Amino acid sequence: MSTTDKLGNIAFNGFLLLIITGSFIHFSAVYYYFLNPDHAIHILMTANFRFPHDLYFWGQDRLGSFVPLLSHLVMKLTGLNAAWAVSITNYLILIAGYFSISSLFINRGTKLILALFWFFPPVNFLDFLMIAQPFGVQMSLLAIAIYIFNKINPSQSAFKKIVLISLISITLIISMWVSDLTIISVFLLVALALFNYFRDYNNRLLFRFKMRNIFKEPALYITLFWMLAGYIFIKYAKSHADQDIRYTKQMFNDLDTVFLTIKAILSQIIDILTFNYESNIFLGLFGWLSVIALFTITCFAIKKRHSITSNKWFWVFLTQAILSIMAILVSYWVFRNGVSRRYFVLAYISLVLAILLISDKFTGKQKFSINILLILTAITGLLSSTVHIYYPERQKSKFEYMKEFRKLGKAGIISEYWNSYITAIAAPDKITVTPNDKSYVRNIKMADSVFRQPDLYIIKDLWLDNFPEDIIQYGYNLQKVHKPFKLGGATLCEYKVVKVHKLYTSKELRSASKKIIPDKNSQSRLVIEVDSSSRYRYLVYGPFIDLNRGKYRVTFNLRSSINTDSKKIAFLDATSDYGKTVLAKHKIQQSDFPDTLNYHPFEITFEIDSIQKNIEFRVYYVGKDKLWFDSLELLQIE
Repeated sequence: MSTTDKLGNIAFNGFLLLIITGSFIHFSAVYYYFLNPDHAIHILMTANFRFPHDLYFWGQDRLGSFVPLLSHLVMKLTGLNAAWAVSITNYLILIAGYFSISSLFINRGTKLILALFWFFPPVNFLDFLMIAQPFGVQMSLLAIAIYIFNKINPSQSAFKKIVLISLISITLIISMWVSDLTIISVFLLVALALFNYFRDYNNRLLFRFKMRNIFKEPALYITLFWMLAGYIFIKYAKSHADQDIRYTKQMFNDLDTVFLTIKAILSQIIDILTFNYESNIFLGLFGWLSVIALFTITCFAIKKRHSITSNKWFWVFLTQAILSIMAILVSYWVFRNGVSRRYFVLAYISLVLAILLISDKFTGKQKFSINILLILTAITGLLSSTVHIYYPERQKSKFEYMKEFRKLGKAGIISEYWNSYITAIAAPDKITVTPNDKSYVRNIKMADSVFRQPDLYIIKDLWLDNFPEDIIQYGYNLQKVHKPFKLGGATLCEYKVVKVHKLYTSKELRSASKKIIPDKNSQSRLVIEVDSSSRYRYLVYGPFIDLNRGKYRVTFNLRSSINTDSKKIAFLDATSDYGKTVLAKHKIQQSDFPDTLNYHPFEITFEIDSIQKNIEFRVYYVGKDKLWFDSLELLQIE
């Protein structure tokens, strides 16, 4: 190797190291300033991976937990913090994917441009690097499968082919586990493999090919074996995951929704090109340079049409980009989520690879001008995703903020979803977190464990206007202990678990009657009145709370206008799950009231051995004379 080549290699490796390191210290989990609870879940899964329950992202049967599983092993072997383990693992997969896919390119300049697009995507496509999304890992696994695919040739022994096909199959199964969208890539690779098979046997005209020859190929049976194994594994993993009916209830758009999706896509493109997308000028420049680069490369490529069309991988990635965009157009889930930019990540990286495969063929002045244009495009994309980290001020990583929660020691935290799981990332062995019971709870087992911690805190931001003296969460009655304080950019207050003791009035309950009147003889001073016009309806019902295991007494305070008759006037009950399960019931008669001037207590008791959701306390009115409801008292006896 000449001195020039050695210096070129050193420069190439130096720039590549700089790009990868720069990406890691901007976008890995331990450095990214905009880390959110979705990212945090990967870190918490890493800290305590439970097989098989954690094979998919908490709360759904999508996004296979390949990164948390590997990160858990890394953490156990090295003793690293879970956040560091998941950061390093994720980037090692991305690096392996980059080197695998870069083997398709000849020129070092093209490989460096690929590294910029791969490790510094524009802000729209940053999800390519994020641990909460499957795209980077999915594409890296595909890249590894392609690298192995290119190692197969007709002269190899049957055993070596079987080994390589098995490695490809396992890689694609993992990719399918990570993202259902991999089905597009699998389809294209299978089509390419069949094409190569026909070509290698010099049977370009299909009618000359004898189908029985296929059944003599060991590759067919090993492929079918891995297809079956992959199906069984993914079926098994999904059977242990939470089913999200929102995802499967309606899979595809109708024609009108397709047009609305197209409109949303065009709107985003226009916003980018008019510099109105998130006020990010560099993203606008990236958009315009992308258009110019695409137009220029297309014009140059027309003159070299034969050399371009002969590149099979160009067609694979171009087709993958087109099919992924078509999948976006027909997917109701994408439309429901506002046609979010993250769904275009696969199309983005596929188009980048297709374009770079074309540019890699150019030589001379064309090569120079295209490389300059692509470098400028990549740099503006890089700036679009990094400038807001430094301007108007340097942003501190979320991981650094969350280190402050270590001061709490071993504790449980309840908050709104977007302030939830993120608080535990710096100390998942000490901090246990959950969203409040009205938020999106992804792991109910973690919610239960929050109340077993020695100390318990509530974060009010984005949830409560102030800290109430007492609050019921997941069926536990929590009572305020100390004054609020600031920590990790959040406002917290300590609470303790006490027995439930709560008074409910007309303000907290619902009624079929619209007659809410003042009454000085009542405890609440404001009562609900019902008469024969509301017969066979609920005088009160609610408050739709959750209660944990224990024994409870409910006291209804009622007054009747008649107490001289033995006729039934109402039924009292306690139910859960919106009335589907009756926990206790009791009937009352007019004669059960000692007098008609005062409110009298009527009690029912019930016991539950596990958390019950959406509990109601109801008074079903069946009389003809007036009945008044003052309040009800809920008391936990044991």
